[in-house]
Amino acid sequence: MCLFWPQTDETVNAAANRLRAERTTKGRKDCEQILGWNWENFQEGPLLAPELSKWISVDSLLYDSMHIFFNNGQICQLLGQWYAILVQHTTFTLCHLQTYASLWTPVRGSPAACGPKPAKYFNAKLWRADGDFRGDADAAAAVLALVVAFCEEVLVVEDSLTPYIESMQCLQKLVCCIWACKVSPSAALQLDELQKKHFAGYAKAWSRETMRPKWHYGLHVQAQVQRCNKMLDTWALERKHKFFKKLTTGNSGFAPTFSVSALLELSTADLQESHDVSWLDSTLLGSSVIKNLSGLPYPCEMSNGLVVKGVKYLRDQYLLLGSCTAAQVLGGIKTANADLFLSV
Repeated sequence: MCLFWPQTDETVNAAANRLRAERTTKGRKDCEQILGWNWENFQEGPLLAPELSKWISVDSLLYDSMHIFFNNGQICQLLGQWYAILVQHTTFTLCHLQTYASLWTPVRGSPAACGPKPAKYFNAKLWRADGDFRGDADAAAAVLALVVAFCEEVLVVEDSLTPYIESMQCLQKLVCCIWACKVSPSAALQLDELQKKHFAGYAKAWSRETMRPKWHYGLHVQAQVQRCNKMLDTWALERKHKFFKKLTTGNSGFAPTFSVSALLELSTADLQESHDVSWLDSTLLGSSVIKNLSGLPYPCEMSNGLVVKGVKYLRDQYLLLGSCTAAQVLGGIKTANADLFLSV
Protein backbone atom coordinates (compact mmCIF):
# COMPACT_ATOMS: atom_id res chain seq x y z
CA MET A 1 0.00 0.00 0.00
CA CYS A 2 2.93 2.33 0.57
CA LEU A 3 3.48 2.75 -3.17
CA PHE A 4 -0.13 3.69 -3.92
CA TRP A 5 -1.96 6.87 -3.09
CA PRO A 6 -4.78 8.89 -4.67
CA GLN A 7 -3.62 11.13 -7.49
CA THR A 8 -3.59 14.88 -6.95
CA ASP A 9 -3.14 17.89 -9.22
CA GLU A 10 0.53 17.91 -8.22
CA THR A 11 1.13 14.27 -9.20
CA VAL A 12 -0.71 14.81 -12.50
CA ASN A 13 1.54 17.78 -13.32
CA ALA A 14 4.60 15.76 -12.31
CA ALA A 15 3.53 12.97 -14.69
CA ALA A 16 3.03 15.51 -17.48
CA ASN A 17 6.50 16.99 -16.90
CA ARG A 18 8.06 13.52 -16.99
CA LEU A 19 6.32 12.61 -20.26
CA ARG A 20 7.13 16.00 -21.75
CA ALA A 21 10.83 15.53 -20.96
CA GLU A 22 11.02 12.08 -22.60
CA ARG A 23 12.34 12.43 -26.15
CA THR A 24 12.49 8.86 -27.45
CA THR A 25 9.42 6.97 -28.65
CA LYS A 26 10.27 3.83 -26.69
CA GLY A 27 11.01 5.78 -23.53
CA ARG A 28 7.74 7.65 -23.80
CA LYS A 29 5.77 4.42 -24.31
CA ASP A 30 7.42 2.94 -21.23
CA CYS A 31 6.53 6.04 -19.23
CA GLU A 32 2.94 5.96 -20.50
CA GLN A 33 2.57 2.37 -19.33
CA ILE A 34 4.03 3.07 -15.90
CA LEU A 35 2.21 6.38 -15.33
CA GLY A 36 -1.08 5.34 -16.90
CA TRP A 37 -1.39 8.30 -19.26
CA ASN A 38 -1.48 8.45 -23.06
CA TRP A 39 0.61 11.52 -23.79
CA GLU A 40 -1.06 12.40 -27.09
CA ASN A 41 -4.47 12.68 -25.40
CA PHE A 42 -3.11 13.79 -22.04
CA GLN A 43 -1.42 16.95 -23.31
CA GLU A 44 -4.61 18.07 -25.05
CA GLY A 45 -6.91 17.14 -22.19
CA PRO A 46 -8.64 19.42 -19.67
CA LEU A 47 -6.27 18.65 -16.77
CA LEU A 48 -3.37 20.39 -18.51
CA ALA A 49 -5.32 23.28 -20.01
CA PRO A 50 -4.23 26.52 -18.20
CA GLU A 51 -7.51 28.26 -18.92
CA LEU A 52 -9.42 25.45 -17.15
CA SER A 53 -7.17 25.14 -14.11
CA LYS A 54 -9.59 27.10 -11.91
CA TRP A 55 -12.52 24.96 -13.01
CA ILE A 56 -11.25 21.39 -13.32
CA SER A 57 -9.11 19.46 -10.87
CA VAL A 58 -8.41 15.82 -10.15
CA ASP A 59 -11.01 15.92 -7.39
CA SER A 60 -13.68 16.99 -9.88
CA LEU A 61 -13.19 13.89 -12.02
CA LEU A 62 -15.46 10.87 -11.70
CA TYR A 63 -14.05 7.33 -11.54
CA ASP A 64 -15.83 4.36 -13.09
CA SER A 65 -15.64 1.44 -10.68
CA MET A 66 -16.85 -0.95 -13.41
CA HIS A 67 -13.79 -0.40 -15.60
CA ILE A 68 -11.43 -0.10 -12.64
CA PHE A 69 -12.36 -3.53 -11.31
CA PHE A 70 -14.46 -5.50 -13.80
CA ASN A 71 -14.07 -4.64 -17.49
CA ASN A 72 -10.37 -5.00 -18.37
CA GLY A 73 -9.66 -4.11 -14.77
CA GLN A 74 -8.11 -5.64 -11.69
CA ILE A 75 -10.30 -8.77 -11.76
CA CYS A 76 -9.28 -9.70 -15.32
CA GLN A 77 -5.62 -9.12 -14.47
CA LEU A 78 -5.70 -11.36 -11.39
CA LEU A 79 -7.72 -14.07 -13.13
CA GLY A 80 -5.08 -14.23 -15.87
CA GLN A 81 -2.24 -14.40 -13.36
CA TRP A 82 -4.08 -17.02 -11.29
CA TYR A 83 -4.61 -19.18 -14.37
CA ALA A 84 -0.90 -18.98 -15.22
CA ILE A 85 -0.06 -20.21 -11.70
CA LEU A 86 -2.65 -22.98 -11.98
CA VAL A 87 -1.13 -24.24 -15.24
CA GLN A 88 2.44 -24.03 -13.93
CA HIS A 89 1.95 -25.65 -10.51
CA THR A 90 -0.91 -28.12 -10.95
CA THR A 91 -2.28 -30.59 -13.48
CA PHE A 92 -5.66 -28.87 -13.67
CA THR A 93 -6.90 -27.72 -17.08
CA LEU A 94 -9.80 -25.69 -18.43
CA CYS A 95 -11.72 -28.96 -18.76
CA HIS A 96 -11.50 -29.47 -15.01
CA LEU A 97 -12.67 -25.90 -14.42
CA GLN A 98 -15.56 -26.40 -16.83
CA THR A 99 -16.61 -29.54 -14.98
CA TYR A 100 -16.47 -27.72 -11.65
CA ALA A 101 -18.40 -24.70 -12.97
CA SER A 102 -21.11 -26.96 -14.44
CA LEU A 103 -22.02 -27.95 -10.86
CA TRP A 104 -23.16 -24.37 -10.19
CA THR A 105 -26.58 -23.02 -11.16
CA PRO A 106 -27.42 -19.29 -11.16
CA VAL A 107 -30.32 -18.18 -8.94
CA ARG A 108 -33.54 -17.90 -10.92
CA GLY A 109 -34.38 -14.28 -11.69
CA SER A 110 -30.85 -13.05 -11.04
CA PRO A 111 -28.77 -11.23 -13.71
CA ALA A 112 -26.50 -14.28 -13.93
CA ALA A 113 -29.49 -16.43 -14.92
CA CYS A 114 -29.81 -14.37 -18.12
CA GLY A 115 -26.18 -15.01 -19.12
CA PRO A 116 -24.25 -18.06 -20.29
CA LYS A 117 -24.10 -21.22 -18.22
CA PRO A 118 -21.17 -21.05 -15.75
CA ALA A 119 -19.16 -23.69 -17.65
CA LYS A 120 -19.20 -21.48 -20.77
CA TYR A 121 -16.92 -18.99 -19.05
CA PHE A 122 -14.07 -21.51 -19.09
CA ASN A 123 -13.27 -21.82 -22.78
CA ALA A 124 -9.96 -21.33 -24.56
CA LYS A 125 -11.05 -18.03 -26.18
CA LEU A 126 -11.27 -16.32 -22.79
CA TRP A 127 -8.18 -17.80 -21.12
CA ARG A 128 -4.48 -17.87 -21.86
CA ALA A 129 -1.51 -18.48 -19.61
CA ASP A 130 0.32 -15.29 -20.65
CA GLY A 131 -2.41 -12.66 -20.50
CA ASP A 132 -5.48 -11.27 -18.77
CA PHE A 133 -8.86 -12.96 -18.70
CA ARG A 134 -10.69 -11.87 -21.85
CA GLY A 135 -14.29 -11.89 -20.66
CA ASP A 136 -16.46 -8.79 -20.28
CA ALA A 137 -17.53 -7.22 -16.99
CA ASP A 138 -20.37 -9.69 -16.36
CA ALA A 139 -18.08 -12.63 -17.08
CA ALA A 140 -15.33 -11.26 -14.83
CA ALA A 141 -17.74 -10.89 -11.90
CA ALA A 142 -19.13 -14.41 -12.33
CA VAL A 143 -15.76 -16.08 -12.92
CA LEU A 144 -14.11 -14.45 -9.89
CA ALA A 145 -16.74 -15.98 -7.60
CA LEU A 146 -16.34 -19.39 -9.27
CA VAL A 147 -12.55 -19.27 -9.09
CA VAL A 148 -12.53 -18.31 -5.40
CA ALA A 149 -14.95 -21.18 -4.68
CA PHE A 150 -12.70 -23.55 -6.65
CA CYS A 151 -9.70 -22.37 -4.64
CA GLU A 152 -11.48 -22.89 -1.33
CA GLU A 153 -12.94 -26.29 -2.20
CA VAL A 154 -10.26 -27.86 -4.41
CA LEU A 155 -6.93 -26.01 -4.28
CA VAL A 156 -6.92 -25.40 -0.53
CA VAL A 157 -4.88 -28.59 0.01
CA GLU A 158 -2.02 -27.15 -2.06
CA ASP A 159 0.12 -25.31 0.52
CA SER A 160 2.32 -23.75 -2.17
CA LEU A 161 -0.76 -21.98 -3.61
CA THR A 162 -1.87 -20.41 -0.31
CA PRO A 163 -0.62 -16.85 -1.10
CA TYR A 164 -2.41 -16.88 -4.46
CA ILE A 165 -5.63 -18.21 -2.94
CA GLU A 166 -5.55 -15.57 -0.20
CA SER A 167 -4.97 -12.84 -2.79
CA MET A 168 -8.03 -13.95 -4.76
CA GLN A 169 -10.08 -14.07 -1.55
CA CYS A 170 -9.06 -10.50 -0.68
CA LEU A 171 -10.16 -9.32 -4.12
CA GLN A 172 -13.49 -11.14 -3.80
CA LYS A 173 -14.18 -9.46 -0.43
CA LEU A 174 -13.40 -6.09 -2.02
CA VAL A 175 -15.75 -6.81 -4.92
CA CYS A 176 -18.53 -7.84 -2.52
CA CYS A 177 -18.09 -4.49 -0.79
CA ILE A 178 -18.39 -2.71 -4.14
CA TRP A 179 -21.68 -4.53 -4.77
CA ALA A 180 -22.82 -3.54 -1.27
CA CYS A 181 -22.05 0.12 -2.03
CA LYS A 182 -24.56 0.00 -4.89
CA VAL A 183 -27.25 -0.83 -2.32
CA SER A 184 -26.03 1.26 0.62
CA PRO A 185 -23.38 3.99 0.25
CA SER A 186 -22.44 3.53 3.91
CA ALA A 187 -20.68 0.29 2.92
CA ALA A 188 -17.96 2.46 1.36
CA LEU A 189 -16.48 2.96 4.82
CA GLN A 190 -14.89 -0.47 4.43
CA LEU A 191 -13.39 0.11 0.97
CA ASP A 192 -10.12 1.67 2.08
CA GLU A 193 -9.25 -1.12 4.51
CA LEU A 194 -10.28 -3.84 2.05
CA GLN A 195 -8.12 -2.28 -0.67
CA LYS A 196 -5.15 -2.23 1.70
CA LYS A 197 -5.62 -5.95 2.36
CA HIS A 198 -6.07 -6.56 -1.36
CA PHE A 199 -2.82 -4.73 -2.17
CA ALA A 200 -0.91 -6.54 0.59
CA GLY A 201 -2.24 -9.95 -0.50
CA TYR A 202 -1.36 -9.27 -4.12
CA ALA A 203 2.15 -8.07 -3.27
CA LYS A 204 2.75 -11.23 -1.22
CA ALA A 205 1.55 -13.55 -4.00
CA TRP A 206 2.89 -11.72 -7.02
CA SER A 207 4.70 -8.37 -6.97
CA ARG A 208 4.04 -4.67 -6.56
CA GLU A 209 5.88 -4.19 -9.85
CA THR A 210 2.95 -5.70 -11.77
CA MET A 211 0.32 -3.42 -10.24
CA ARG A 212 -1.23 -1.18 -12.89
CA PRO A 213 -2.54 2.41 -12.90
CA LYS A 214 -6.14 1.26 -12.38
CA TRP A 215 -5.06 0.20 -8.90
CA HIS A 216 -4.34 3.89 -8.23
CA TYR A 217 -7.70 4.99 -9.58
CA GLY A 218 -9.54 2.58 -7.30
CA LEU A 219 -8.32 4.56 -4.30
CA HIS A 220 -10.61 7.43 -5.31
CA VAL A 221 -13.76 5.31 -5.18
CA GLN A 222 -14.42 5.51 -1.43
CA ALA A 223 -14.25 9.31 -1.31
CA GLN A 224 -16.37 9.52 -4.47
CA VAL A 225 -19.12 7.33 -3.01
CA GLN A 226 -19.15 9.40 0.18
CA ARG A 227 -19.22 12.65 -1.81
CA CYS A 228 -21.94 11.58 -4.30
CA ASN A 229 -23.80 9.30 -1.88
CA LYS A 230 -23.91 6.54 -4.51
CA MET A 231 -21.61 4.15 -6.36
CA LEU A 232 -21.01 5.54 -9.85
CA ASP A 233 -20.26 3.12 -12.67
CA THR A 234 -21.07 2.45 -16.33
CA TRP A 235 -22.87 -0.89 -16.07
CA ALA A 236 -26.02 0.57 -17.62
CA LEU A 237 -24.06 2.14 -20.50
CA GLU A 238 -22.26 -1.15 -21.08
CA ARG A 239 -25.59 -2.97 -21.32
CA LYS A 240 -26.72 -0.41 -23.90
CA HIS A 241 -23.54 -1.02 -25.93
CA LYS A 242 -24.29 -4.75 -25.86
CA PHE A 243 -27.85 -4.09 -26.99
CA PHE A 244 -26.71 -1.93 -29.92
CA LYS A 245 -24.04 -4.46 -30.87
CA LYS A 246 -26.62 -7.22 -30.90
CA LEU A 247 -28.85 -5.16 -33.18
CA THR A 248 -26.06 -4.63 -35.70
CA THR A 249 -25.01 -8.26 -35.95
CA GLY A 250 -26.80 -11.47 -36.78
CA ASN A 251 -30.34 -11.35 -38.11
CA SER A 252 -31.71 -8.37 -36.23
CA GLY A 253 -32.42 -6.48 -39.44
CA PHE A 254 -30.00 -3.55 -38.97
CA ALA A 255 -26.84 -5.16 -40.33
CA PRO A 256 -27.52 -4.69 -44.09
CA THR A 257 -27.82 -0.88 -43.79
CA PHE A 258 -25.70 -0.36 -40.70
CA SER A 259 -22.95 1.65 -42.40
CA VAL A 260 -25.50 4.09 -43.85
CA SER A 261 -28.01 4.60 -41.07
CA ALA A 262 -26.41 3.28 -37.88
CA LEU A 263 -26.89 6.42 -35.79
CA LEU A 264 -30.51 6.91 -36.88
CA GLU A 265 -31.47 3.27 -36.30
CA LEU A 266 -29.81 2.99 -32.91
CA SER A 267 -31.11 6.34 -31.68
CA THR A 268 -34.65 5.51 -32.81
CA ALA A 269 -34.52 2.12 -31.09
CA ASP A 270 -33.26 3.76 -27.91
CA LEU A 271 -36.01 6.39 -27.94
CA GLN A 272 -38.69 3.78 -28.49
CA GLU A 273 -37.51 1.77 -25.47
CA SER A 274 -39.70 3.38 -22.83
CA HIS A 275 -41.48 2.60 -19.57
CA ASP A 276 -44.52 4.03 -17.87
CA VAL A 277 -43.82 6.80 -15.36
CA SER A 278 -44.98 4.45 -12.59
CA TRP A 279 -41.74 2.54 -13.19
CA LEU A 280 -39.95 5.25 -11.19
CA ASP A 281 -42.32 4.85 -8.27
CA SER A 282 -43.48 1.50 -6.87
CA THR A 283 -45.82 -0.95 -8.59
CA LEU A 284 -46.58 -4.64 -8.95
CA LEU A 285 -44.99 -6.51 -11.85
CA GLY A 286 -46.90 -8.71 -14.23
CA SER A 287 -50.43 -10.00 -13.82
CA SER A 288 -51.92 -10.10 -10.35
CA VAL A 289 -54.52 -12.15 -8.50
CA ILE A 290 -56.77 -11.30 -5.55
CA LYS A 291 -56.10 -13.31 -2.40
CA ASN A 292 -57.06 -13.26 1.26
CA LEU A 293 -54.01 -13.12 3.50
CA SER A 294 -53.89 -14.11 7.13
CA GLY A 295 -53.88 -11.11 9.47
CA LEU A 296 -55.28 -8.64 6.92
CA PRO A 297 -58.96 -7.64 6.98
CA TYR A 298 -59.34 -7.14 3.23
CA PRO A 299 -58.24 -9.09 0.11
CA CYS A 300 -54.91 -8.12 -1.47
CA GLU A 301 -53.43 -8.13 -4.94
CA MET A 302 -50.49 -10.52 -5.40
CA SER A 303 -48.07 -10.76 -8.30
CA ASN A 304 -44.73 -12.34 -9.19
CA GLY A 305 -42.76 -9.28 -8.22
CA LEU A 306 -42.44 -5.63 -7.44
CA VAL A 307 -40.57 -2.69 -8.95
CA VAL A 308 -39.29 0.09 -6.68
CA LYS A 309 -37.65 3.14 -8.27
CA GLY A 310 -36.78 1.13 -11.38
CA VAL A 311 -35.35 -1.85 -9.46
CA LYS A 312 -37.10 -5.19 -10.00
CA TYR A 313 -37.67 -7.69 -7.20
CA LEU A 314 -38.84 -10.96 -8.77
CA ARG A 315 -40.01 -14.28 -7.43
CA ASP A 316 -37.15 -16.69 -6.64
CA GLN A 317 -34.62 -13.88 -6.34
CA TYR A 318 -32.82 -13.44 -3.01
CA LEU A 319 -32.45 -10.29 -0.91
CA LEU A 320 -29.23 -10.05 1.04
CA LEU A 321 -30.07 -9.09 4.63
CA GLY A 322 -26.54 -9.46 5.97
CA SER A 323 -23.22 -11.14 5.31
CA CYS A 324 -24.71 -14.57 6.16
CA THR A 325 -28.46 -14.03 5.73
CA ALA A 326 -30.72 -13.88 2.67
CA ALA A 327 -34.48 -14.00 2.09
CA GLN A 328 -36.14 -15.53 -0.96
CA VAL A 329 -38.68 -13.31 -2.73
CA LEU A 330 -42.09 -14.97 -3.12
CA GLY A 331 -43.86 -12.07 -4.83
CA GLY A 332 -45.33 -8.62 -4.47
CA ILE A 333 -48.37 -7.62 -2.42
CA LYS A 334 -50.65 -4.58 -2.75
CA THR A 335 -53.08 -4.04 0.13
CA ALA A 336 -56.52 -2.46 -0.01
CA ASN A 337 -54.88 0.76 1.20
CA ALA A 338 -52.54 0.69 -1.82
CA ASP A 339 -49.52 -0.10 0.37
CA LEU A 340 -46.90 -2.29 -1.33
CA PHE A 341 -44.92 -5.08 0.30
CA LEU A 342 -42.59 -7.90 -0.69
CA SER A 343 -43.58 -11.40 0.33
CA VAL A 344 -40.46 -13.33 1.45
